[in-house]
Amino acid sequence: MDFNFNLDKGQSFNLSKDVGLDNIRVELRWNGDADLDVEAFLLDDGGTITRPEDFVFYNSECREVPFDKAVHGNKRRWMAAVPPMSADGAVKGSLDVREGGLEVMHLNLMKVDPDISEIDITASIHEGGTFKDVANASIAIIDEDADKELCRYELNEDFTNETALVAGAFIVNEDGDWSFKAVGNAYEGGLQALVNLFT
Repeated sequence: MDFNFNLDKGQSFNLSKDVGLDNIRVELRWNGDADLDVEAFLLDDGGTITRPEDFVFYNSECREVPFDKAVHGNKRRWMAAVPPMSADGAVKGSLDVREGGLEVMHLNLMKVDPDISEIDITASIHEGGTFKDVANASIAIIDEDADKELCRYELNEDFTNETALVAGAFIVNEDGDWSFKAVGNAYEGGLQALVNLFT
């Protein structure tokens, strides 16, 4: 896989319309025993989510396939087998993986609802530990069709007791052009801190 550009905190990478905006893979990688979950918040111009379906996370009831009792038996099995997805179909999340050092999201920026101006990619520690226990964390943006890594942000910040992280954000301008910004802001309070931030 080709490597393109390494971002520092606060830097942005412009995503031109010819790099496959309809098939982007976001990979969050890390070393260590912490159980990280990756989430996406689809935000309006005011920086908030306006409906539950704009929060893509492991426990969401907005999924790629609707719940069918005859097929899935119960909602727990349904959530374990079917990835969460935003209502507009633009963002598909990961299943809840409790081991390993990789979580993946898939984005189709051509499908994003016109009312959405930013998509924040976040991570939270599910239980136990803090980001101080997480080593070599990075977020990579990949053109999946070309299997080409467009940019990467190595999260080298000195984290301490934080358990929630805004890793990066996809931002659209008035011309409809998207960019990815390396954010790297961490918070105490886990997933609830992120929910509070964006509601």
